[in-house]
Amino acid sequence: MRNFLKITCVFILFLINGCDRCEGIACSTGPPYFVLEIVDAETGINVFTSGKYESKSIAVKDHNNQTVYSRFIAEDDVNIIGINVESKKGKQKLTLKVGNDLAIPIEVNVRDGKGECCTNYFEDGVTVTGYDYEKSKKTSNIIIKV
Repeated sequence: MRNFLKITCVFILFLINGCDRCEGIACSTGPPYFVLEIVDAETGINVFTSGKYESKSIAVKDHNNQTVYSRFIAEDDVNIIGINVESKKGKQKLTLKVGNDLAIPIEVNVRDGKGECCTNYFEDGVTVTGYDYEKSKKTSNIIIKV
């Protein structure tokens, strides 16, 4: 009888440990994302709206010179750039190139958000080197003055 009780207890422990509470739960929020707007430092006018630069000349590269996914959003003439970075905790260095004469160094801090079953990654601060910039209180876009 004792052996039967021991075997039953061990079997129940295996069953409990074998249950995955997180099975079937979708965890992904997608890669971290942020939005930039580039404006003329003197006039405050968007450089794409004014025609100073063309959207087809935009390129975003990481520290290994690999292309980073970005999307130019022209809808309703907002002319902003959305950038996705790697889902990896820590600082990521990027360079935003526009035309032949503008290269903007950007550093993005990515934090992880851990739950019981999932870890997701979020943009947690953007720093621009060599240019004045601010985070819009209205839209949360990073506005870079060139």
